[in-house]
Amino acid sequence: MPDLTKHNIPVAVINIIEWIRLYYNQPLTVQELAEMFGYNPTYLSSLFKKYTGYPLINYINRTRIAISKNLLINDITLKVRTIGKLCGFQDEKLFMKVFKKIEGITPTQYRDTFSHKHMNR
Repeated sequence: MPDLTKHNIPVAVINIIEWIRLYYNQPLTVQELAEMFGYNPTYLSSLFKKYTGYPLINYINRTRIAISKNLLINDITLKVRTIGKLCGFQDEKLFMKVFKKIEGITPTQYRDTFSHKHMNR
């Protein structure tokens, strides 16, 4: 994620980033966030990308995947599908698809690769 502390970020963008950080596990759409914060969805997406470098939906997904990576490594008792749901993905296939698109490997491959390294510390 980009370092946002050094830029003159509009309060709306900061508030949305905080909202995503707090409610990543809830269903979040650009439309809902735009309505909640009083913006046109297209304008909000454009504004968000301008200051973060990511389209809003990508930022939501990247936040969810970052949290899922932590769970995959630190709680090997949780099933992959459960982690997906805990991180806000209502559909297991979507979680797998988004994870692989961002990380280049499946959640299971990630767990297999990195949980061993984590245990050997």
